Amino acid sequence: MARTELIERRYPVPDGCQLDVGNVWGSIMVTGAELDEVHIVAAKHCRRWQEAEATEIDIGQEGRRVWARTRVHAREGWRSFWGRRVASVDYRIELPRHSHVEVSSVSASTHVNSIEGEVSIHSVGGSVAARHVHGPLRIRSVSGNVAGRELQGRLRLETVSGDVDLAESDFSSLETNTVSGALRIATSLHSTGEYRVRTVSGNVELLVPAAARCTVEGESISGRLRTSLPHSPHGRRLGTWRIEVDGGGVRLRFHSVSGDLILTAVGERGAVQAAGGAGGEMTTQARAEMRPTAMDILRAIETGQLSVEEGVGKLRQSKRGMEVEHGKQ
Repeated sequence: MARTELIERRYPVPDGCQLDVGNVWGSIMVTGAELDEVHIVAAKHCRRWQEAEATEIDIGQEGRRVWARTRVHAREGWRSFWGRRVASVDYRIELPRHSHVEVSSVSASTHVNSIEGEVSIHSVGGSVAARHVHGPLRIRSVSGNVAGRELQGRLRLETVSGDVDLAESDFSSLETNTVSGALRIATSLHSTGEYRVRTVSGNVELLVPAAARCTVEGESISGRLRTSLPHSPHGRRLGTWRIEVDGGGVRLRFHSVSGDLILTAVGERGAVQAAGGAGGEMTTQARAEMRPTAMDILRAIETGQLSVEEGVGKLRQSKRGMEVEHGKQ
């Protein structure tokens, strides 16, 4: 028979706190408010007695540090966990707005709202949502989507196999690394900020103010830059390019294997074309410039960006592309 066990704790923290939350199944919701205490409510949902015994909730305080963690007893082993004989736990936590928050989860959704302080989220197999977070933000996500709105401060983002959508935000600096998910990030560009975007195969769309000025430096095997903003192309050589948007400005560095960088103005609905192209179509010369050379591909294999099999495939594609265009001339 299903049953729910509730645990509630309150800890005074008049000057804010350092919150550490960990969960292996269920959900985590952390909300900042005008409080001088941490209020934690944990709900453990069990269907069998084995789940109750296997799952322990550990909540405590030591000075400014407060923690709430789900622990799985070692005697149950990995078979019980992956067999879902672990209780689901939902955490609802309210704390002072000016706090440091660190969250780690496996197969649990994470929501962090209204925090003015450093936030770190590490999620595997669960979704992540953040809103009204003002301060350094680090998100590491594997096999889960990430959504955010009204975020400010430095952002460091690492994702594997998950889509990202961050809207109405203002990042003073940005560093992203993604393997296969699509990224969509809306932010202003600060003159003193550093903006670095790395992707293997996922496209990255940056939405910036229409009057933004930036200098884009890109390096890619087969990805390209697409933008509808006024720009001055500076050519492409050995898989690299550099363009100035509206005269140039903040440096934006882009590195990919096959993902594209899409640079548009916030709220823009117009067509986006390849930088240096005509209309939405690329000329034969532009296509040839965008195609990775054999040296590019061999360099990617050497640095581990491509496996040998992937590299051989890229070399064959490049050769076929040259043969087709040679036949058209």
